[in-house]
Amino acid sequence: MKLTPNPRYDALVDILRQRRKFLRPWQGDGFRSATLQYARSEKLIDGKGAYRHGSRWSAPRAFRCVNLSTAVDTAWQESHALASYYGLKEAVLQPRVLAGVHLKLQQVFNLVKNAGLAHEVGLTKVLAEDWRTVNDGGSESLGQALGRAAHHLGAEAIIAPSAQVKGGSNIVVFPESLRPRSHIQVIGEGELDKWLKKR
Repeated sequence: MKLTPNPRYDALVDILRQRRKFLRPWQGDGFRSATLQYARSEKLIDGKGAYRHGSRWSAPRAFRCVNLSTAVDTAWQESHALASYYGLKEAVLQPRVLAGVHLKLQQVFNLVKNAGLAHEVGLTKVLAEDWRTVNDGGSESLGQALGRAAHHLGAEAIIAPSAQVKGGSNIVVFPESLRPRSHIQVIGEGELDKWLKKR
């Protein structure tokens, strides 16, 4: 289903373009909790799941993005919140892998550290909206328009507060935008793939 673009998209592009000075390098570890089906190293960071199904920061079929948390506890609680949203109590009990991902990025919009920019782009509304319901109604959500604007301007990632975990933060990486000196790599990927085994 093709979504109607969010009416604030052009304004968001203008805001971010004028605030390019906030694009800064970021290096550290992100974390993701995934069921065994999606736990192989390449699947953890290819962004194809978000491309197919959409996310808070990307509409379905718009572009690939990898959703990570900046702390282990946040990643764990985020995965449980997703299951709860759909009322899938059994999903919480399914075997899962909690993986660490090392990131070295050159161009990141950090909406946690830049409160002024967060206010300008309407971050409070982004975190409060039910983007799935907005998509079901045929429209692109505000958060998806913000992610699209950042992606359009060449940002490699956005760091933002978690909408599900109080005090938690997430980093949303756009793998198609990575610079030559940037990288994203699953920590211990050889061991992970060894034990999951190729099918």
